[in-house]
Amino acid sequence: MKTSGISPTVFVLLALLASAPTLFMLSTQNFGQARNLLVDATCFVCAGDLAWQGHDNPYNPADLKNCQTSHDKAHVPFFYPPPSLSLFVPLSFLPYEMAVWCFVAAGIFALSYSYARLWQIYITPLSATSPLRWCVLILFGLTQMAFVNLPYGQVNLPALGVAMAFMTASLDRRFIWAGIFLGFAIVLKSHFALLALLPLLRWERGTLIAMALTIMALAGITTLIAPESWGQWYYLVLSRAEYDGAATLVGNAGALEYGFSLYAFLWRHFDGMALIVFYGVTALFIIGAALRAFHIHRRSPREEVYKWAFPLVLALIYVLSPVTWLAHYVFLLPLIVYLLANLANSHDFKRGFRIMGLLILIITHESYAFLPPYQPDLLILSVLLGTIFLLGDVFRRPA
Repeated sequence: MKTSGISPTVFVLLALLASAPTLFMLSTQNFGQARNLLVDATCFVCAGDLAWQGHDNPYNPADLKNCQTSHDKAHVPFFYPPPSLSLFVPLSFLPYEMAVWCFVAAGIFALSYSYARLWQIYITPLSATSPLRWCVLILFGLTQMAFVNLPYGQVNLPALGVAMAFMTASLDRRFIWAGIFLGFAIVLKSHFALLALLPLLRWERGTLIAMALTIMALAGITTLIAPESWGQWYYLVLSRAEYDGAATLVGNAGALEYGFSLYAFLWRHFDGMALIVFYGVTALFIIGAALRAFHIHRRSPREEVYKWAFPLVLALIYVLSPVTWLAHYVFLLPLIVYLLANLANSHDFKRGFRIMGLLILIITHESYAFLPPYQPDLLILSVLLGTIFLLGDVFRRPA
């Protein structure tokens, strides 16, 4: 892992520092009696266990709740597509406490790996004396992105780590590995299917074929283990607008009220046709600008395109997804690091000022506990600004 003179151990220590509040909380409380600690990890472990046993249904709220209640955990529904079960089934072979702690360890490892790769890609080219290097290190060590993911055992940090592995393999032109990592990322978070635009627009067949084969292989394993899961997922999740109180589709008021997506932001301020028009126009503008950027730079060096396209696509996923939570904010880490690194190249005062203004807004994430009830609106506005600034930077680049 080449990180320009900085030992990988440093990034592990920074990830542990960012995770320290969570580790302290988990070590000083009996999480077996704290119903809201590691509830997502328990959900994944129970889903894998039910799929492996075969006599219960991981998508049936009653069956899943029985398993979660046996571990004294609050009920969290499982609605991930069936291929993901092939990744969660191995956890059923471990003792429960070891299995949920695996999620915590995987999250910390993925965070440190993401730190190292973001540093390698965006910060290494900066001057060795640039103060922005220290800004990024401070951001890594003090970010609350770990604190809103690790206590619940969520899968967002591992998903980001796999996506970063796809990015790294793509830059290194290891297309088969890039496709494998992208396939795993999509299975963990189906939203990451949008990342397939990068190899698709460049027609990198090796990546696309490896991605498809990886997804098919995981789907095949699930079919062998739990063939009935496909029908269960369709009838109990896809065909229902609301699955046991979980926001699986647009329209769940409880999810939108505290959501962090563009749709949730507009839902809080508009209704009826106005909501549809504002969301449609804004989404079409952002998507159109992104496609225009890809078209302009279709002949630019692929490495340069990937460096701005990767954080752009992750920002689009965050903004345009109907339901986005605070925990998904970790997917914007590449965007934040990209904008920080871009400050060093901002010779135009207005350009640098606009980007710095965005970073000030993004800091609202670091003090989210002190900003209710306006924090969701501040966050989505800052993300929209960040996306626009990134697109503005891309349009200024020579084609």
